[in-house]
Amino acid sequence: MMISMLENVANFGTAVCGALAAYFWWKVAMENTPATKNLTAEMTNFDWLTRPLAAQARNNKMGATFASLGAALQVVVALLKLASLRFRQIGAMFASGNCGGTMRSRVLAAVVAVIATTSIAFADADTMAGIKAACTADWPGDYSMQEFCINNQVESYNHLVQINSGNQNGDEKAMLVKCLGDWKTATGSDWSMVEFCYKDQHEAYERLNGK
Repeated sequence: MMISMLENVANFGTAVCGALAAYFWWKVAMENTPATKNLTAEMTNFDWLTRPLAAQARNNKMGATFASLGAALQVVVALLKLASLRFRQIGAMFASGNCGGTMRSRVLAAVVAVIATTSIAFADADTMAGIKAACTADWPGDYSMQEFCINNQVESYNHLVQINSGNQNGDEKAMLVKCLGDWKTATGSDWSMVEFCYKDQHEAYERLNGK
């Protein structure tokens, strides 16, 4: 609820900044700059030219400032969407009972630094169908979050495909199988949580084996 409210505030701020940027750039366009002027011997300055040019420069600067603020607020919106998705995933992990005390501490630490990069990713048709169905169910009517969720899930799926096709030993293969079983869903798997689970298990495995 809090994240959703902050998203709305950031979106409203973006709209306000866009309107202000448009206003100042409109003032630039409407500023009357004389193309020519008859000079006389008594004329000692060029205020007739420098004043409108200075006004244009000020308005240009203000327009660019508000446009930049609007762009920055959209970055905030994207991060808030990411935070919302991560909190939902972590909440699901706690609810499922798949994390002990040590892992809970590490999950809570990870919440503080929201980590992710969104990119266009690809999966086979059956996997994509399951992902779309899950994201649609998780975010009904919120198409922006559905798109974000799909990209996040498919990116994790592709990472897991790379891991599975790599040079794994028996223990590492068992970890992946366990995580896939732990995060099986009605539509397939929660690939983001499978990836999180595997990486967490693999890091602990390497520490225990002195790697």
